[in-house]
Amino acid sequence: MGNLLARLYNYYYYGATNSQSNAGSNNGTSLSHEEGSEAKSSTDESRSSNTSSRTSTDSDDCGGTSIRKGDHHHRQPVVLKNPTGRNIHEKYYWIPHRRELGRGGWGVVRVCIDPDSGEELACKSISKRKMLQNDENVECVRREVAILYHLKNCPNVVTIKDTFEDDDQVHIVMELLKGKLLHDAMAEREELDLTYTEEEASNLITAIVQVIKTLHNNGVMHRDIKPDNFMFQSADETSTLKAIDFGLSHFYKPGEPCKLKTFSDYYVAPEVLRGGTHGPKVDIWGAGVLLFVLLSFKYPFWGGNRDGMLRAVARAEVCFNGHPWRNISKNAKDLIKKMLHPDPRERLTAEQVLNDPWLKTSRKHYHMASDADN
Repeated sequence: MGNLLARLYNYYYYGATNSQSNAGSNNGTSLSHEEGSEAKSSTDESRSSNTSSRTSTDSDDCGGTSIRKGDHHHRQPVVLKNPTGRNIHEKYYWIPHRRELGRGGWGVVRVCIDPDSGEELACKSISKRKMLQNDENVECVRREVAILYHLKNCPNVVTIKDTFEDDDQVHIVMELLKGKLLHDAMAEREELDLTYTEEEASNLITAIVQVIKTLHNNGVMHRDIKPDNFMFQSADETSTLKAIDFGLSHFYKPGEPCKLKTFSDYYVAPEVLRGGTHGPKVDIWGAGVLLFVLLSFKYPFWGGNRDGMLRAVARAEVCFNGHPWRNISKNAKDLIKKMLHPDPRERLTAEQVLNDPWLKTSRKHYHMASDADN
């Protein structure tokens, strides 16, 4: 399926040229090379179609009002089932001359204002013409909007405010987060060769696993836990870390496995690669990979190329050779191994991760959502 909402803030919000890291290994490739052109992939033969969301922007579709000479205006089919309304300008207005927050192949993100409260918000406007090229894209948008509304009262998830749909565009209005992407914060640290301490890593992974616990308690599996999909609420990197992208997420009920085939290469769990069914434990796997990366700026699985890397993921053999692992505590490495257990039945739950001795002893005060909300 296409990556229509595949970077809810970080792709549209901060632009298609936002830094992406590409590859890593337990022995070499750094975070700063990360995911290249295939941030989200599929196990089926249509995998190559996923790059369609990275095409150049058509300004007429992404926020402009002009129609090319000779074009005929046609009303596009309805996408959203229950939008707030048709005309976004009846409730919000753009700030004149304010720069766009981001622009990608599918849409544009701008700051808008709620005139009643004066609050600045982020509005993502998505081209329906491009979205409707693939029926799965429409389902992706509908599912993500439904999940965002379902999680609206969760303090560690970006808050959706309203949705609008006119003849040409879908508009999603969300809270405006003013901090960095976790990915960008990590990349800056790597550039300065400042690895995360165990205390810093435990604080971050605690925040992320609290998000996972919140989602699972609300019947949602994220399916794409990685640093690109989390953002700090403010410039303070101890501010609340919020989940911002639910493009691959899925509602689930206990005992009802998921069969979706889309995934992000470096964070995919082995059961997804096998092409069968999978459950919410894929999120624990992704968090385990992220913990490994936080402590080393390298990925736990590598094979020289994409196919080799995916084979390494399928083998699920975690190695702690070389720097900095000789200086990392045994308890930290033990937690990583438990989170990256190849058998999802043996993998820890979010609650078990949060109660792990290493997390409890390593972390200090951090601005995270209340456990009562999780």
